[in-house]
Amino acid sequence: MKLAIITEVYHPSVGGQEIRYQELAEKLAAKGVEITVLTIDYDGKLLPKEQIGPVQVERLIVDADYKVLLLGGRLPRNPATIYKFTKKCREYLKRHPQDVVICNQWPVMPAFYGRKMGPVSIVDICEFRSGRIWDYLERRMMHGCGQVMTVSRALEAQARSRYPGLIVKTIPSGINVHNYRDSGRNHFLFAGRLEPHKHPEMAIEATLAFNRKFGENAKLKILGSGKMKEELIAKYGGEPAIEFCGFVSDAEKIDILANAELLLLPSVREGFPRVIAECMASGVPTLTTDAPDNGGKDVVNDFNVGLAVPLGVDEFVEGIQAIRQNYEQYHQNCLKNCNELDWDYVVDDFLSFVNQSKEEEVINV
Repeated sequence: MKLAIITEVYHPSVGGQEIRYQELAEKLAAKGVEITVLTIDYDGKLLPKEQIGPVQVERLIVDADYKVLLLGGRLPRNPATIYKFTKKCREYLKRHPQDVVICNQWPVMPAFYGRKMGPVSIVDICEFRSGRIWDYLERRMMHGCGQVMTVSRALEAQARSRYPGLIVKTIPSGINVHNYRDSGRNHFLFAGRLEPHKHPEMAIEATLAFNRKFGENAKLKILGSGKMKEELIAKYGGEPAIEFCGFVSDAEKIDILANAELLLLPSVREGFPRVIAECMASGVPTLTTDAPDNGGKDVVNDFNVGLAVPLGVDEFVEGIQAIRQNYEQYHQNCLKNCNELDWDYVVDDFLSFVNQSKEEEVINV
């Protein structure tokens, strides 16, 4: 079987969707699927064609400023680049037909033409955003492909409710569960990009407030980097309870997770946060926000591995205490339910979905 993944950026870019596709592609290739990734050279210096492990990567256009925010941040990507990329994808797939095409939700436009790109076309939805423009783009994507896959069951339910009759399946971002371990409860954790919508400052303020209120000495380790890094270090770098770890190796991250007590994820916009799955495999509950666009709350609620509360220091302090009071149940739920997120399970489920989609396409023809 030949399968193409269309996505705006790929390795060496690092992010939730990039890791999702890289690991999904590698696992599928191990099962004999021929994988091609169609993407954008966002750096200006990447190879137009590259073999990364078992995956053929085709960078169809170059835009060294693709990740630069436009119009003062109101426009996250260049529409002209997205249009050119979409056109190149259609041309490539005419020359190199595929059995299955997956269109990442981002950069949106390729999914408009999914049905014309392959016998089985799937749009992969990692989040639903609010607003009239997003509603219009979302409808174009959802009806542009023959099938829909979502990263969480809550998103699947939303998709079925909004678009009755579409074929929808949850395919979460997997992890290799056996790589993780549950060793101790030595610190709180924030892991992710240090960006405004993730509110890392809330994790810091909540930890400090928790210590003051309950006379504790809880430590918070912060993994990751981003535009807020220097600002946060300048403000909180002298706090003994706060440690900025930056980027760490996979082995270091696994060790930090293994010894964490609680993940603090104050983000208001997420799809399926990989770090929640990694924490589940490490026996670590999650405290996140109940913001409408935060898919993390749906993962936490689906698997009962923590709490979702309003964004606020007092609310997070209360949430930390509430999880501690029922810690063992959340801890055990993490370890029990993480197997549903193991890549072997996820990939088998995905292949069943694809085969079912092929059969339905034949019937429809």
